[in-house]
Amino acid sequence: MSGLIHPDAVLSIVTGQLHDPSLCPACAAIRKRLGAEGTVILFWGDLALSHGFTGILTVSIPLGPDYGGGSISVLHCNGGKLETILATVSGGRATYSLSSLSPLAALAQAPRTGGEDDIPKTGDTGCRWLWWLLLGLSGLGLLILAGLNWQKRARDS
Repeated sequence: MSGLIHPDAVLSIVTGQLHDPSLCPACAAIRKRLGAEGTVILFWGDLALSHGFTGILTVSIPLGPDYGGGSISVLHCNGGKLETILATVSGGRATYSLSSLSPLAALAQAPRTGGEDDIPKTGDTGCRWLWWLLLGLSGLGLLILAGLNWQKRARDS
């Protein structure tokens, strides 16, 4: 964390703590997103400084190489209002700016597996034997008609 912070300030981080959802709609929305399918929770909790600060704080969360070059969403309770911040990830760290310290959650989308199950199904998945049967019956019908026509010509001559 960096910014114009009081020199005697101590950062406290309480993991897993948000405001009471019945009193804070922003924290209720954060809790809802924490349970969303396909969401990876990187951090959620309350950040506080023992002494004040001035201006904007730059916060950096270590993530490791798995999230390199992408971005994560930071959901921040800013005075009871939900603030969504898109944090860029570079060098294994997500960096973003805040104007106040309060509960927040850092979330990422779960990576896709890339397996064959992700490939959309296209084309006909019906019974192939039915088409072969229809083709065979059509061919048989043509042979019968040709044979009848040949018999009729043989009788007429």
